[in-house]
Order: sequence, then C-alpha cells, then structure tokens
Amino acid sequence: MENITDLLLKVVSGVATPEEEAHARRLMATDQTIRKEYDELLTIYHHPQFQPGLDNQELDRTFQKIVNKRSRVKTWAMSLAAAVLLFAGVFYYFTARKVPFSRVTATTPSQVAIKLSSGEEVVLTDSGMVKAGSALFRVSGGTASYQVEGTGSSNALNTLTVPKAKRYSIQISDGSILYLNAATVCKFPFIFQEKQREIYIDGEAFLEVAPDPSRPFLVQTPSGTVNVLGTSFNVNSYGPLTVSLQNGAISVNSHQQSVLLKPGQETVLNEKNGKLFVRDFDPDQRFSWREGVLHFDSTSIKDLAVQIERHYNIQVFIERKEIEKVEFRGIMEFDKPISKFLHNANAASDSQRFHWELDADGNLHIR
Repeated sequence: MENITDLLLKVVSGVATPEEEAHARRLMATDQTIRKEYDELLTIYHHPQFQPGLDNQELDRTFQKIVNKRSRVKTWAMSLAAAVLLFAGVFYYFTARKVPFSRVTATTPSQVAIKLSSGEEVVLTDSGMVKAGSALFRVSGGTASYQVEGTGSSNALNTLTVPKAKRYSIQISDGSILYLNAATVCKFPFIFQEKQREIYIDGEAFLEVAPDPSRPFLVQTPSGTVNVLGTSFNVNSYGPLTVSLQNGAISVNSHQQSVLLKPGQETVLNEKNGKLFVRDFDPDQRFSWREGVLHFDSTSIKDLAVQIERHYNIQVFIERKEIEKVEFRGIMEFDKPISKFLHNANAASDSQRFHWELDADGNLHIR
C-alpha cells in the first residue's frame, strides 16, 4: 500500500490520478489527522518562497523564512521539528522523485488562477480573453466562460484557485454556473464525461446546475458527496460540511449516511460521528456572501478572526485568550475598510470590549 504522505503529495502537486485523488479525499473525510497533514502540505507547496532546484543552503534559508513567518501565527499547529521533517519531505518528493513542479512564478496568492491538467498555470484576469491550454476564456466583471478547441480530455481535471479577499464565478461546459467564495479551490474538466458530470470543491461555492437527467451532477468535497440533477444550492467545506438547498432536490452523502434535502433545508456534518443532521436556514443570510456580505449571530471573536483572514487577506493575532469567546452580532461588508468593520464589531460585542490595531505590515492585533 502506498504511503499516505506520498499519496497526499501527489494530490497537492496535481499529479495524482483521478482514482488516487478520490481515494485520498475519502481518507481525509474519515480521518482528521490525514486532513490536517494535507492542509499543511498544501500550505508549504503553495508558499511563494518554496521552489524546486534550491541547493541545501538556499533550502535552509527559505525554510527558515517560512517558519519564522508562520511561527507568528498562533493557530499554526506544527511543532518546529515536525515542520522541518515535513518541509524536507516535500522538497525531497519534488526533486529526488522528479515529480513535476509546475507553479508559474508570475502568479501570486492575490490572483485567481487556473492550473491545467498539463501542469501549466494561467492567471485569469478581470476582463478580456485568456488562452489556457485548449480553452479560450472570456472574462468579464469577475465572471468567466470558455470554449474548448477540439474534443479535449473528459478525464483531465483543471484546478481553479480563488485566493483570499477574492470571489469569482465561472460558467462551465454544461452551462452550470459556479460562484466561488474566497480561499476556495475547484477542480473540473473542460469537457464532462458522457454518463455523469463531476467536480471537486474545497471551500465554499454556490452552484446553479444546468438540468440534464441523463447525466447526474456530482460535487465531491473533502467530507462527502452531493448528488444533483438540476438545482441551486450552496456547499461550504471551510469547516464541517454544510450543504444548503435553494431550489430543486439534492442528495448529500457522507461515509456514514445519506440525506435528501428539500428547498429551504440544509444539512451539516457532525465530524465526530460522521452523521448528517438537517435543519432549516435563512437563505438571505446563507447566500449573502455572493453579494459581498456576511451575517454573524453570536459569533466568537476567535471564529470572526478566521473570516477576517479569509476575506481581507490579512493575518490576525488574538493577544488575550479571554477575548476569544467574546461574541459578536452584525454584518461584514467586503467592500468596506476593515477599520470600519472592527469599530462596529467592537461596539456590538456582547460583553467586554477589545482593542485592535494594524501594524506596519498590515497584520491585525486584537487585545
């Protein structure tokens, strides 16, 4: 049996076969330790300073820069010793094993980009036309559509990455439209197979699926599968898998259970026992991220910090542990300055107030 880390490294680098990737995602869905290792490998692989071909001294200097920066974030779970071993393992895998390392250095974490099945990476601009392999993208106002030259490959997955502080939408080959939230990865083929349509989402997305009874639409997530014929729904895998149905009907499958949703219902995965539970939801609040607004109801400052990092692309340091549980009710508007949001959040907190400041590097300190 293949080593789990080797398998995860193949998925991270984009060289895993569809069968290997499906197997890896099943493992991540049932074992949080494996999911955590995948997240750590992904963080290092996509770090802008990590490149193949470095000599030992350059590798050491690069590693120290990454660790020094990451060590400032209190939520970084890896010990220094574990990080050394992991980084060395990643470097060895992509050099000694000659795994293709195809990140284009012109891209940055602030750009929406698509990594083709060939390994080529292309930045998707906010407007105009962009050539990406066999596909010609037309981009207008953050929404992309494409046409494919020739027949293409129905099995080849392309990876669309939306960074923090960005949102993006794309119309794929069957006419379905995907609205992708910040810090979301979506994998899809340019052309679907004849018998079914299948994509992969890690993050959050709202989907308007084009009806096609002859070809079911499958959405794979790290924690389960959504089966669709034609409908509109939201899938969120930032935390526990949450699938919210606007209209139509969908079936959501974890490895323990399957549930059928009606419009106005959502299901949430209990990560401890693998069970799905169903509840009603407020669509105005659940889908408002598409309009650049998030609603919070009794949200802790600790959880709020995660949202700030995701939607403003800044690092957050909570410097007094007792503040973490302070609760906040209100809204976050992505187009408003972070300073205005924090002022309102402080005024609306339920109990004690907090102080905040932005340092010279743009990091947010809450104390």
